[in-house]
Amino acid sequence: MRSIVVLLSCLLAVPGHAVLLTPAEVDQVGDMACTPMPSGLLDCVAVAPPDPLPGNDPAIVPLPVIRYEGEQFPPPSSEAPIQPALDPIPSQLKNNRLTIAWDIGFGTTAQYWEIWDNGNLLARTRQFTRRRMDQGGAEGTERVGEVQIVSVQSGVYTLTDMPEGRHELEIKLCNSDTDGKPLCTPLKASTWVGGQGAADDEAGDEPPSVPELEWLPQVTTGEPVELGWNVWWGTPGSYWQVYNNGRRLYESTRFTDASPNSQSGKMIVTGLPQGVHELSVRLCSKLQCTPSPSVRIEVLLPPATDVAPKVTIKPSTPDTVLLSWSVPQSALSERPDRWALLDAAAEVIGESRSDVRACQLQDAKLAGVTIASYCSETRLVTADFSAPVRVQICVKDQCSKSDEVDLQAQGEALPVSAGRRADPPPATTVESTPQAPSAGPAVKGRFVVPDAALDTLLDEATLTGGTRNRR
Repeated sequence: MRSIVVLLSCLLAVPGHAVLLTPAEVDQVGDMACTPMPSGLLDCVAVAPPDPLPGNDPAIVPLPVIRYEGEQFPPPSSEAPIQPALDPIPSQLKNNRLTIAWDIGFGTTAQYWEIWDNGNLLARTRQFTRRRMDQGGAEGTERVGEVQIVSVQSGVYTLTDMPEGRHELEIKLCNSDTDGKPLCTPLKASTWVGGQGAADDEAGDEPPSVPELEWLPQVTTGEPVELGWNVWWGTPGSYWQVYNNGRRLYESTRFTDASPNSQSGKMIVTGLPQGVHELSVRLCSKLQCTPSPSVRIEVLLPPATDVAPKVTIKPSTPDTVLLSWSVPQSALSERPDRWALLDAAAEVIGESRSDVRACQLQDAKLAGVTIASYCSETRLVTADFSAPVRVQICVKDQCSKSDEVDLQAQGEALPVSAGRRADPPPATTVESTPQAPSAGPAVKGRFVVPDAALDTLLDEATLTGGTRNRR
């Protein structure tokens, strides 16, 4: 793994050259700006590191740090940055450009900060500045006489080429804990880019009417449930969402009926785990959503079949493939805490991993429907896998396997046999802390690495063409 980090850092250190990385690979390198790709990869370029801070003469060398092997009192500790003041983010943008800025007036500052959009990392940087907080730099601050109030730490970053639609933003200010894991303070905001057509503009900012759920059984034995709703008369929406116990499962722009004053929709909800579920629908227009009353359903029996992750294999370089897996959130009680590759003997290949993220996937059968899922991916050298493999995911002590897949096919994963529940692998993964790469100005370009250099690694960085949105 260390050799992978070294190669990725070297590639990103080349000025102006973009690299396609998996989200797990992004966590191994430092400052960067990324654009999400339809394949689930991130198209990244290095962000220039900050200028060195003023310091002493280089000849002045500090004394070495004395580390004690025994127990220390008080024990070494670290803390997350203090909550910053975020500049107001408009609820709707007329163009596709947004400047994100924040200030810390006092307290613990950050070592680096990140910007996430709809669950995708867009930027990680150690670039900071200081702003006057008495000139609109932070919300709610005022000028005090002739005194200039300056922040202890500030951050400013501009997103460009933002696609139309809803953007759920998360700004994280982070420090590294004593064990290397990140300690982050999150800020969340939402905005809408673009309009939804003339009809939407005429409707103004009026929220949709309350959707009314159709009859649902109070008790089921695990069979699929048809969830339907209606707005008999009122203000329609442009999309709708299905929630279970406060967690969003589906989002759809499909309607069974739509007119200027009425609307309805249906969806088949499958794979609900055993237990009690509170189902509801939210009808939305831009960022304004109107929830329906919830309906309580109790599932008496677990699903007839185990929840097997869906695995796909796509070509990467001539010597590698990208293995991706996903499972609907509706089928699991919580996020999987680990996953692993299994060989034909059901033995774990390498180590189990914890890099599981929430993602939104398009329904393969229904256009306009996205499914809230858990997913992850990794890059594999095909020569190392002559036999089919499986993906195993675990939620605590409950694990399930995917069908067997052949990495040599370099296409859609072809099932060999049905998956079944299995014993969990040991949780031995260790999360890494982002390292700072050395990089020059981020100028658009591409970088080509000989296959001979990639062959020396277990996981290579893939470089491909395509159009990239600069941020």
